[in-house]
Amino acid sequence: MAGSGLWHAHAGDSAERTYRMRAGGDAVALREKLVRLRGVREAVVVPEEGIARLTEYPGSFDERAATEIIGGES
Repeated sequence: MAGSGLWHAHAGDSAERTYRMRAGGDAVALREKLVRLRGVREAVVVPEEGIARLTEYPGSFDERAATEIIGGES
């Protein structure tokens, strides 16, 4: 598992983080799980690139849960 370490701030109080994810799996189901996490505003899963991009609220975001669901690292 390799981490990307990408973090981008947005206007207001949200931020974007990109995670590397495991190959395979159901991208739609993964996205549905991610958008249900506390602190996630938006989730984009791009299996062809091996990434999941989350727009989050840093003060309430559960990074450990996101990393466990994605199966990679930030």
